[in-house]
Amino acid sequence: MKRALKILAVIITISFIGFKFWEYKFALETIPDELSVYKILYRKEHAWGFGPGGNETGIRVYELPEKAIEDIQKQGIEYFRNLPSNTNGGRNWRGRYQNWFETPIEVTRYWTDYMSLNDDADYSKQIPSISNYMNAYGFGLDIKPEIKKLADDAITNSGNYYAYGRIGIIIVIPKQKRVIYAYNG
Repeated sequence: MKRALKILAVIITISFIGFKFWEYKFALETIPDELSVYKILYRKEHAWGFGPGGNETGIRVYELPEKAIEDIQKQGIEYFRNLPSNTNGGRNWRGRYQNWFETPIEVTRYWTDYMSLNDDADYSKQIPSISNYMNAYGFGLDIKPEIKKLADDAITNSGNYYAYGRIGIIIVIPKQKRVIYAYNG
């Protein structure tokens, strides 16, 4: 009996470690390979429901390695526009971003508290917020104030880069050595 319990404990431990490794690799797939991120500094995600009818919201903050920072500083926006993963058909869709822009971000209704605005509101005159983006469909999350500030500063100031992917946005902040991936839906 003791032997069976030990074997069960080993199987459970190995399964848990395997799941955590898969979860880590899955979280890295949303970032282009060329950025070489490997360290997740902050992560808050939640799902309501499952499958096509489910809703998910989340934010992840990664550390941006020095080599990527150097390349970005040398090339600017062209660094992002020329990423091989932009056009690589074999690349997982979660980490492919084809249209890169420099911040400040172009404000659309989803970056504002559009539910409290008039139908004819000029969204471009509103101050964008990562909280509003994550809550665009009514499934927001409370995130740490310093993460909210990092993201809000990144999207409203120049010197950063962003692109929309299939289900989220990636924001690269070279001066802060950070990459943010946020999604809603």
